[in-house]
Amino acid sequence: MRRQSLALYENLSGLLSRCSYAGKLLAVALLGGSLPLIAVLIYVHYTDMMEGILWQTLIVAALSMIIGVALSAYGISKLTTPIALCAQALRDYVDEGRAPALPTGHGDLVGRLMRETQRTIELLEERRRSLTAKAMYDFLTGAFNRRAGAERLQTDTERAARHGGGYTLAFIDLDNLKQLNDRYGHHFGDLCLIRLVDTIRADMRKGDWVARWGGDEFVLLLWDVNANAAAEVLVRLGNAFTKEPLTTETGELVSLRMSAGACQHQLGWQDDTVLRYADAALFEAKRNGGGGVVTSDGSRHRHWPSETTNKSPSES
Repeated sequence: MRRQSLALYENLSGLLSRCSYAGKLLAVALLGGSLPLIAVLIYVHYTDMMEGILWQTLIVAALSMIIGVALSAYGISKLTTPIALCAQALRDYVDEGRAPALPTGHGDLVGRLMRETQRTIELLEERRRSLTAKAMYDFLTGAFNRRAGAERLQTDTERAARHGGGYTLAFIDLDNLKQLNDRYGHHFGDLCLIRLVDTIRADMRKGDWVARWGGDEFVLLLWDVNANAAAEVLVRLGNAFTKEPLTTETGELVSLRMSAGACQHQLGWQDDTVLRYADAALFEAKRNGGGGVVTSDGSRHRHWPSETTNKSPSES
């Protein structure tokens, strides 16, 4: 937009700096509406025709002008409402993240302003959600990434401290991922990770969550579940994960395994404490050959076959 098109607005802003936008519109309307009366008064003054003009007529004209200006002021204040709504909508979205519901069916200039304001905010909201998802979720598996998981863990730990609830946290590891990558390629390894997260999600309840902590390690939080019950859940996940083999590009069926270490959160613990104990429990599960569930008290709840089973479709 050219700067010259704003000249009238900027000049009026300089002259009427304390006036609102509606006041500026009223000033223009007042000037335009007063011109006929001013012209009559000048004509009468310079032609000495005052004796032939009734004072009543001039008074009526002046009163009519005042009433007209008042009605114009009311109308202008109402007609500028869409502009104020657009400004308020932008402010609410920036300050509070609230998306507006502006009317978008009008075709005049101000109607287009509301429509474009609504469209712009909706596009910004879509971009914000997309960026939020990218910042929170692991691009491969769709689980929380480590940063989002750490934030969620801190929130749940604070929630447990406030309300006296509890949770059990588990480290879950895909066994032999390096060997699978070396033998079948990284694409197959990615499919294994996706299968693991899909298996976990299929058994999660509201309040539970899973995050990819790094590589083939995942953190699963089970809310309001003690260590023994969590071990049962992990055994069930391990059985489901092992039961359904994954097919390679060459047609081989590969049975997958997972290991898990679980720790029940205790009141007064920080989130890094429960992470450390769960990680130590996972280390024990891996140290004994993998394919099992170990809790932080050293209890081993299940051990799946120590060797990954590979077979062709004809052998199955």
